[in-house]
Amino acid sequence: MESSDSNDGTAAVSFGRMLKQYRVAASLTEEELAEQAGLSVRGISDLERGAKTRPHRETVSLLVRALGLTEEQRNALEGTISRRRHPLTPRSARLFTVLIADIRGYTAFTEEHGDEAGAELAHRFAVVVNEGVEAYDGELIELRGDEAPAVFDSARSALRAAIGLQGQFAREIVRDPSLPLEVGIGVDTGEVIPVQGGYRGAVLNFAGCRVLPGKSPTLCKGSSQRRPRQRPPQPWLCCSRAGG
Repeated sequence: MESSDSNDGTAAVSFGRMLKQYRVAASLTEEELAEQAGLSVRGISDLERGAKTRPHRETVSLLVRALGLTEEQRNALEGTISRRRHPLTPRSARLFTVLIADIRGYTAFTEEHGDEAGAELAHRFAVVVNEGVEAYDGELIELRGDEAPAVFDSARSALRAAIGLQGQFAREIVRDPSLPLEVGIGVDTGEVIPVQGGYRGAVLNFAGCRVLPGKSPTLCKGSSQRRPRQRPPQPWLCCSRAGG
């Protein structure tokens, strides 16, 4: 999701140029930086070309660690990013599509394998969600360890992002079974109010309720526009990758 701020293009180019300078100074190719940061090559390329204008803070942190930047260099890099400005007072509600991804069994996994393994699982989850949301012009609201809510202007983009994430999580499980990214994804549409620091609205809670449990990445979508008040929300379409 892009802002109409006139200085976004300049900030994006500056970030991309500075990122490339740091990468070249570290004698890394795009492929090598992507591998060390745990990001995709396309993601690195998009950032350097300015195709992506607002990398999430988690992405920046991954790049900083991979490049071995100093605190001063990190501040300089972050200073080129034009962040979406949220109002100090609530605005009128707008129609958004909300996507919430949630790691199934995260607490049990951490208790069984320890905090370090839990942190690594959350890290991989954050990387996949961040790239998947940005790829379809969504805005990741925040990362809550095992949960990640995001908003989209377009319902189609949100659904495409959900399906893309579904496939990527399944591939991650095959790639590294020791980090079981068994993730549920809920998608819902409704009115959301932009406020300072994020968004507020009942649809954020309903989208979370629609996250399905399971042993493989699952997707559930629905609409909060026609929800009877007397009974819990019911998804109108659910599908599981494992079940086809």
